[in-house]
Amino acid sequence: MDDLERLLFYLTNDYVKGRTLSQNIPFQLFRRHALKHYATISLAGREVILQQLIKHIKDPHVRLESILTPSRSLERLYEDHFRSFYQPSVGMPMQHAVTFNNLEPQASVIDSDTLLWQIPSLHVGFMPRLEGLLAQYRQAMEHLPYWIIDLRGNGGGSDRIWSHFWPYLSSGVLLQGGTAFRASRGNQGYFTLAAHYAKLWGAHNDSLWYESVVKAMRVQSGNFVIPPLPGFSPEIHLQQPRPYPQRVAILIDNKTASSAETLVHLAKQSFKVIVLGQSPSMGCTDSGNLRYAILPSKRYALSFGTSLELNSYHVAIDRGGYQPDIILPQGDPALVIPWAQAYLRNDLNQIRAIYTQFSSR
Repeated sequence: MDDLERLLFYLTNDYVKGRTLSQNIPFQLFRRHALKHYATISLAGREVILQQLIKHIKDPHVRLESILTPSRSLERLYEDHFRSFYQPSVGMPMQHAVTFNNLEPQASVIDSDTLLWQIPSLHVGFMPRLEGLLAQYRQAMEHLPYWIIDLRGNGGGSDRIWSHFWPYLSSGVLLQGGTAFRASRGNQGYFTLAAHYAKLWGAHNDSLWYESVVKAMRVQSGNFVIPPLPGFSPEIHLQQPRPYPQRVAILIDNKTASSAETLVHLAKQSFKVIVLGQSPSMGCTDSGNLRYAILPSKRYALSFGTSLELNSYHVAIDRGGYQPDIILPQGDPALVIPWAQAYLRNDLNQIRAIYTQFSSR
């Protein structure tokens, strides 16, 4: 089986939206073209065909990634993939983000009333950094009335950190639509391997999580399944709102994607939170829990979602992203944080003054 045939196999049998591809006419037409010509063209031409085929899917979570060391064994390549989750010195690839940058999360108190979070990445390698900031700024979190959470440029990663933020952002009620996995044999094998390496490198909570997903998949093999894990089942959560913060602004742009959009989804259910931006978010959150599948040549790996978000809005966010509650004018993006500060303080003079600067630069 060549790379094209294997890629089509993964998309048909393991990709969570694979059953919708039969209705994707541009994809099906290009698929026929690819199957007809793939075996007779150069290696460079084959890569072009694979990339073009993926573009017709129109899901940013489906990506073809180059492998820099194709001479290594398949086992070693998968080990390197999982090692990057838990040993950042190996490097921080993009497997679990739509776009990735290596800017660390930051937190700072920018005035007497406002705590600023700047979170440009949710790569798992930055989770210890975020957890450290949560501990360092605990006092400010519990006493400052205003927060700004800047998610601009954040292409995603791990959304588990949001469980530490949500208790502060909630206004009392959260409706979760649930998450369903495609329980194919290939996906079971991938998450079994993930559990093995998580346990090997001391990430025991991750190992238990993967094992729970695999166990649920085996019960409903070949179908869709909702694992019995917190946050995966459709349910309503009630909690007593915390007194602080009183008001929160979340900043987004057209690069805010995937697990960064998860917080936007939660925040839009809170009366405390306003979402601000100069554009909608990317719209890449309907599928998730990405799988990394190496193709036979070992020159490329295919990344794709194995789960579907059954969001509480019952709409496909990927069609247009999350819209800001307030759309700011195009212009200098450095003005967005000062405008958010003024908005949270209800400083009408500053709101007007900064607003006029967007168009003057």
